[in-house]
Amino acid sequence: MKPTDRGGRSIGWLMVLVWATWLEALSGWMGARPALAAWAPDLGLLLFLAIAARLGAKLMAKKRETVGTFGLVVAMSAAEASVSSLGLAPILAGWLGVLFFQGFWRRGLDVERPLLRLLIAGGATLGLLIWHHIVLGLDLAEETRKLTATVFSFDAGAWRSVLLTAALAPVLMPIALALPGVGLYWRGR
Repeated sequence: MKPTDRGGRSIGWLMVLVWATWLEALSGWMGARPALAAWAPDLGLLLFLAIAARLGAKLMAKKRETVGTFGLVVAMSAAEASVSSLGLAPILAGWLGVLFFQGFWRRGLDVERPLLRLLIAGGATLGLLIWHHIVLGLDLAEETRKLTATVFSFDAGAWRSVLLTAALAPVLMPIALALPGVGLYWRGR
């Protein structure tokens, strides 16, 4: 099956969903362990950024393309929703924010360069972390009093997680693109 036919793209989308779910679950498992919680990287975010960097602007302009970035955002949102306590709407909004953040940098720069991978992964991880703290802060009964404290009182573990995710980006993003079935999603487009 050629990667450009309809079946190949569907299989690629499903494989992205499978790998994203496993990576999100692995990140959650590491975050739940006391010894690893302060150093748990966001592996699903690295997969998302790696694939989104490969999807070109010409692909986004195609009228018949249905599984491009929209499918990627839906797959990542479904993967995170399956292992998260957050609702689907805030998760979807967070992934769309990451996509727009990377798209902003992508306008004039090659986002697949190692230094830019570091910066974009760190910024996206920090943005998602802030977004999750805001959403979780809004769910509290005393939301007006605790919202500012929730957003700006990151513990040292949160910063270590952001830094480790950024540091692993140049190494793990090419590995994420080489996962079985993931190449069907972005190759030959």
